[in-house]
Amino acid sequence: MIEVDEPCELETHYSLLFRRAPQNIVVAAIELLSPSNKGLGNRLDRDKHLRKRMQYLESGANLFEIDALIHGTRDLPEALATLSTYDRIAWIARYDAGRRRYRGWGWNQREPQPVIDWTIDDRLTVLVDLAQTLAAAVSFNRWDTLTPD
Repeated sequence: MIEVDEPCELETHYSLLFRRAPQNIVVAAIELLSPSNKGLGNRLDRDKHLRKRMQYLESGANLFEIDALIHGTRDLPEALATLSTYDRIAWIARYDAGRRRYRGWGWNQREPQPVIDWTIDDRLTVLVDLAQTLAAAVSFNRWDTLTPD
């Protein structure tokens, strides 16, 4: 047995990918939008996020996006445009029988966050507790535009 510690730098991302082995195909992705995803840093970061989102959607991956930031540009698929009236939103795009199916949730700042059932692929569905998810994001990121309430 060999055991070695090696120094490394960690790069922080706000997404989680699920891949099907052994093909290494992305079947699902969850994105927690950051201020730069919403154009609060610069337009290039926002454009990069939108390109990545489009790649997920075009590939057939099941996408779960959480936008709990009150400020910044809100870019939603046209089918979910009515969600933009809420302070915070979450939405899912899932492929099923050759169709893209959307589900979306909206809530205002003082309302409870939903617990969402998200289908990763045909064999796995998980529950995502947005109250816990957002509390962890606040603790980790210290974004002043996101509070756990």
